[in-house]
Amino acid sequence: MYPDQTIRCGRDELLPGLRRPGHTVRVLAALAAGVVSWVLLKGLPNEPSGQIGHRRR
Repeated sequence: MYPDQTIRCGRDELLPGLRRPGHTVRVLAALAAGVVSWVLLKGLPNEPSGQIGHRRR
C-alpha cells in the first residue's frame, strides 16, 4: 500500500527532477534493500557467533 502511494504520489516531493520509471525503480530498490536488511537482522540473534549464514548442524 505505501510503496504504491509513494510511486504514484511521492515523486514530486522526493525527487522532482526524476522521471516516473526512474522513481519507480528507486522506490522498489529501497523496498528490496529494506527487506534484505530485515531478513539479515532477523537471523542475527539466533547465531551464537554472530556470523550470518554459518549455521551449525
